[in-house]
Amino acid sequence: MASAEVMVQRGARVPALTVKWPDHLAPFNGDQSPVVVGRAENVDAQVRIQDNRISREHIVATVGEGHWIIQSPGRNGVFIGNERLAHDFVLPPDHDIDVMLGHPTAGIPMSLSTRDPANVFIGELIARRRKELALTQRFLAEDGVVNAGALISVEKGRSQPRAKTERSLETVLQWPEGHIEQLRRRVRQQLRMGTFGEQVTSAPVAELAPVASAVPASEEPTQWLRMDRDGEGTATVEVTLVSETVGIAMDSIRNQIAALPDSTHRDYPARVEKITEGLARLEPVMVSASGTSVEMVRDLGEIRRLRRNLMLKAAESPHATLGQRVFAARRNAELSIAEAAVTAGVSAEEVRQAEAGSVQDERVWDALQRFIAALGNDTGKRTAG
Repeated sequence: MASAEVMVQRGARVPALTVKWPDHLAPFNGDQSPVVVGRAENVDAQVRIQDNRISREHIVATVGEGHWIIQSPGRNGVFIGNERLAHDFVLPPDHDIDVMLGHPTAGIPMSLSTRDPANVFIGELIARRRKELALTQRFLAEDGVVNAGALISVEKGRSQPRAKTERSLETVLQWPEGHIEQLRRRVRQQLRMGTFGEQVTSAPVAELAPVASAVPASEEPTQWLRMDRDGEGTATVEVTLVSETVGIAMDSIRNQIAALPDSTHRDYPARVEKITEGLARLEPVMVSASGTSVEMVRDLGEIRRLRRNLMLKAAESPHATLGQRVFAARRNAELSIAEAAVTAGVSAEEVRQAEAGSVQDERVWDALQRFIAALGNDTGKRTAG
């Protein structure tokens, strides 16, 4: 798949923007615009860096006409080479650019990329592992593993290595055979679920994808066969891979919860909505997997508890979304979605969509407002639902 076609979550027609800085990496989709890089105390920044060289709003990336537009409103400056960025610039699809934040030579290096985020991530892991083992580009070229130009392209995320080169890299990097492909599949699955890079302060790259050990043939991952409504097998999924992917996603979500502002902050409900969206995407994955192990049943329970508690707390805010208030009213009245739908005079699907933050029909909006008021749980006026 071409990089320009890679979408993360709901960012239609806009490629993912991957922000990379020392030991960290985070992709963002188009509907997360604007993406703000700022000082750590700026709770509104998606990328927060604890460093005096960073301005409160150092970089702001917005979407316009299908492209990412990079702005530099901070006083400390963004530098390309020795030149300070004086104007906004467009980062086209399938491109990347290296900048320095705060100083042209003694600043903080950062890369902005619209290439395939999975390739960017894998390239960063390869670069880190190569440096960890003190393997130079020249050594790998002379040893016949990969030439310098191709290696730079891989490490920058501009391409993925050929199968033969990938196997050679795994050998020299002391990784088990197939490890790079396993990581690639894991990242792509997270991107499809919309859970990769959801943390407000991104976790270090090493935490997002720990190096796996080789799995003996006798200990291959357990597999389950997912069944369709007719009882026919539809897809075989590796339980181990799903478990690892969900574990990484849950770590990301816990980091995001820890970074939430006080519940009285006006942005609290909107921030909670982003987290609960991620939990809602994880839930059907865990429902499918819950029959395979006790651990996955526990994970499913945690996902549901987190979503419930976050929704109920957000509903207490005067800035709560309609969906959060509907959820709280329904739960406080001990109503199922189907029962709430009958009471409100709407369909069960419309209740689900409302709780997920999507109400397009004014009729549904008004009916749910009356539903909340009738149950005595009208905790806030109409906000973005």
